[in-house]
Amino acid sequence: MISILGGGVTGLATAYYLLKKGYDVKVFEAEDFLGGFASSIKINGEYVEKYYHHIFKYETHIQKLCTELGVKIDWFDSKVGMAYKNQIHGFGSATDLLKLKFLPITSKIRLGLFSLGVPLIKDWKKLEKISAEKWLLKYLDKKTYDIIWKPLLENKFGSYCKKVPASYIWERLYMRTTSKSHPLEREKLGYLNGSFQTLIDKLEQKILDMGADIKKSAPIKKIKTKDKKVVGIKADKTYKSDTVISTLPLPVFRSIVNFPKNYDSNLAKIKYSGVICMILLLENRLSDYYWTNIHNKYSFRLMVEHTNFIKNDFGSNIVYLSRYIPEPNPQMNMPDAQLLDLYIKDLKKLFPHFKKSSIKDYFVFKGKYSNPLISLNFSKKQPKMQTPVKNLYLIDKSQLARLQQGTDNCVKLAKRFVSSF
Repeated sequence: MISILGGGVTGLATAYYLLKKGYDVKVFEAEDFLGGFASSIKINGEYVEKYYHHIFKYETHIQKLCTELGVKIDWFDSKVGMAYKNQIHGFGSATDLLKLKFLPITSKIRLGLFSLGVPLIKDWKKLEKISAEKWLLKYLDKKTYDIIWKPLLENKFGSYCKKVPASYIWERLYMRTTSKSHPLEREKLGYLNGSFQTLIDKLEQKILDMGADIKKSAPIKKIKTKDKKVVGIKADKTYKSDTVISTLPLPVFRSIVNFPKNYDSNLAKIKYSGVICMILLLENRLSDYYWTNIHNKYSFRLMVEHTNFIKNDFGSNIVYLSRYIPEPNPQMNMPDAQLLDLYIKDLKKLFPHFKKSSIKDYFVFKGKYSNPLISLNFSKKQPKMQTPVKNLYLIDKSQLARLQQGTDNCVKLAKRFVSSF
């Protein structure tokens, strides 16, 4: 019996691929729902992700899985903006770049050439030896860095941003560039027909049809070992298990198993960023953009207007206001109503005529362990999938050397593990 801990996309994909190879599998999920960060809520009878999701064209692992399961992917033009000095400026195409009034023409040309040239770099491992800040300042002037890139790095990583390797920038630009058919066009992004919940439901049904068991509302209290070998797990009761595969975040994983001190301390060095995502149901749209990076010091740092991207019968305009929490922040413990007032205060700086009364409803979701925080030479610090305990395995985003987020990477990790199991 193989016990898989975690019913997110990584855990479900791992179960599915192992079942295809004939293994006996049981999935344990702490929540009463599946999907993890890809889980959804229903709005007017339609599913909407708790955390915004889309697919880039180069993310082929999830595309192949969707094809295999009969999940249709629709492709849409994505309109990207940036909020700077309380105004939103287009930032998704070469034409948008040329229209930016706050950058001189020489800076625009350097930025454009840089953005086109970076994806041509094939050996990204050289880039993980140098900080993103140092690398960007090598090719761009300081004004461009301070206005464009510094806010993006700070929004994602906080004070930790100076440790972020240039390989992170490389992948970010590679994703964007390869999602365009032509440099002058806008990028095309994919979205699952019926939402990402369609993929979660298909995986769940397929796993059950193949004879496996899925236990929800079953948080793992302890991984039981004997003579440095797995013998079972303790959830609502004790289950015997020959093999345990954890897809839980490292801090949670460490809390339920006794590891050798050196191994445990190495895992503890890998820190995580949290995330806050607020969904607003509005009477009217806010802007014409799908994705707007906030380059002002707002309480939220990203605005995603879902209904400017995917058209559906939600009965409302759906807007995500989000921010990563890479270091302690009072917002993580703030009551929802107080957080809403805080976000509305900054939303009015962008849209002076915005009124709280235009909000039909809102939802707040907080994740403590969104993504590991990468650092220089991170590929040398990554934990192996095999732990020091026999038949105890780890599948975690920290085993990805660069961006470390998105459902495609979840599927990629699952396939990597199963192919070597």
